Amino acid sequence: MRILITNNTLDERAGTELYVRDVAFALRAMGHEPVCFSMKLGEVAAELEAGGVRVVTDLARAHGPFDVIHGHHRIETTLAAMAYPQVPVISFCHGPKIWPESPCTMPSVVQYVAVDEACRERLITEGVAEERIVRLLNFVDLSRFPPRRPLPVKPRKALVFSNNADVGGHLSVIEETCGRFEVTVEVIGRASGKVSADPGTLMAEYDVVFAKARAAIEAMAVGCAVIQCDYFGVGWLVTSEKFDALRPLNFGYQSMDQPLTVEHLSSQMAAYDAADAAVVSARIRAEASLDQFVPQLLDVYERALGVSVPAFDPWEAAADFLKEQMEQAKEAQHRLPLMEVHLEDARRKVSTLREKAAGLKTKNERLKEQLSKQQKQGRKAWWKRSFLR
Repeated sequence: MRILITNNTLDERAGTELYVRDVAFALRAMGHEPVCFSMKLGEVAAELEAGGVRVVTDLARAHGPFDVIHGHHRIETTLAAMAYPQVPVISFCHGPKIWPESPCTMPSVVQYVAVDEACRERLITEGVAEERIVRLLNFVDLSRFPPRRPLPVKPRKALVFSNNADVGGHLSVIEETCGRFEVTVEVIGRASGKVSADPGTLMAEYDVVFAKARAAIEAMAVGCAVIQCDYFGVGWLVTSEKFDALRPLNFGYQSMDQPLTVEHLSSQMAAYDAADAAVVSARIRAEASLDQFVPQLLDVYERALGVSVPAFDPWEAAADFLKEQMEQAKEAQHRLPLMEVHLEDARRKVSTLREKAAGLKTKNERLKEQLSKQQKQGRKAWWKRSFLR
C-alpha cells in the first residue's frame, strides 16, 4: 500500500513529528510504502530519510498515485487532497484546541480519526458526524522505551519531560514541590534547550516524570511514576486505579483540570507507590504498543479504500477552503484587540503575583532567621538554667 502522510512540520522532535516517524517506519517494516509531506523539514525529516522513508516539501515531487492519504493538520491535508482528488483522505485530529488540528473538510475525506476523547469531542463540535469518527488511542514504540530497573521505595530523582518547561512557570512549582520531598529535578524539552534523541534511555535514570499525553505514556512504559503536568494545568499521579479513566483521555488536556499549586502536586508526590507504578507500566506495555496500534491503523486504511470518493473540482473546493479561512481570519482580527487587552491584564496580574510571592518568600526567610535565633537563645537559656546554677 502507498500512503501519503502529511504533517505541518518534520523539524524538531515533538508530538506529531515523532508520531509520523514511528508510524512511517512501522509501515515500511511491514512492506508498505509511506511518503511524508511537510513544508518545514529538519531533524525528524533527516531521520526519516536516513531510515529509507521518502520526504517531500513539494507534492508535485511526491510521485503519486497513492492508495490513501493519512492527513495531519488541516492546511497540509487540504493541499494533499487537492493534489490527489481521487485518493481517499483520513483526517486525523491530535489536539482539542489548537487551530491546525481543525478537521479537513475536502470532499475526499472518508474518515476522521481522533487520538483521544477530547479530540473526538472537538470533531463533533466542529460539525463532523459521530459515525464518521474512529478513535485510535496513542501508542508507544516499546523498542525505544525499554523497561528500567525497579523503582526505589522513596523517589530520589524527577524529570520534567516537556517542550514547554522553562525557568519559572510550572517548572518553579514542580521544583518547589520536589524540594519538599528531597527529590532533585531536571528538565528535558525544547523550551529548556535540552533535547534528547534517546529519551527512553534517559528516563530510566529518573523515578518520577512530570509529563502529559504521549510523553506520559512513554514514561509509563519505561516504568517511571508519572504525574500529569504541563504549563496549562495539572492532573494526577497515574495509578492502577485511575488508569482506565485516564487512558481514553490520552493522559492529557481533558484530565488536567487541577490547580497548578505546590499543595496539589505535593498530594500527588505523597501518593508515590513503586509497586503500583510497576502495575501501570505493565498495563501500558501490554495495551498501548506500536505493534498493537499499526494493525488497527491498517484496518482504518482498508476501510477507507472501500469507500467511493465523490468526484469534485479541486479548485472549486480550494476556493471554498480559502473563503472559510478568510472568514476565520477576519473574525480573529476583530477579536485581536480584545485579546491584547486581556493579555496585558493577565501580564499585570502575573507581575503582581510574582511581586507578592517574592515578598512572601523574603518574609518567610526572615521568620526562619528569627525562629533560628529564638531557638538558639532558648537552648542557651536552658543550658544556663540546667548547668550554670
